[in-house]
Amino acid sequence: MDLEKIFEKVGKVSLRGGIFGKLTWAIIVICICVTAIALATRNLYVEAAAIALMMAFAFIFFWRLLNFAEKHPLVAILEGSEFLTHERMVQAAKDQGVLPPQPNAIDHAQPSMDTSAIEVDEVQEPKQIEGQ
Repeated sequence: MDLEKIFEKVGKVSLRGGIFGKLTWAIIVICICVTAIALATRNLYVEAAAIALMMAFAFIFFWRLLNFAEKHPLVAILEGSEFLTHERMVQAAKDQGVLPPQPNAIDHAQPSMDTSAIEVDEVQEPKQIEGQ
């Protein structure tokens, strides 16, 4: 494995602002710190407990974070100034007034057809299959 390629790919990961990006970095830092403490003790039980603790913490944390992001997606991904700009645009759009009247919707019902004008040639009966 080439570590330079791995670090290069990790460096391209962009966790933008908003609560989601900031808390993801916080989780990464916490996991690194707990790992360093566990490795410094050189005790198998402490290392196993640290791994279990990190997995439980990360699972619960990301679960809550994703629930929050589902309910409030803009707050989760936008920085403070970006969010305020977006909210100003939404409020400005509300002051535009009522939409202009639109033409009536198209009726998609099938038109009635006058079948009296259709000429019908002599209809041939289907041939009978032998043995029936």
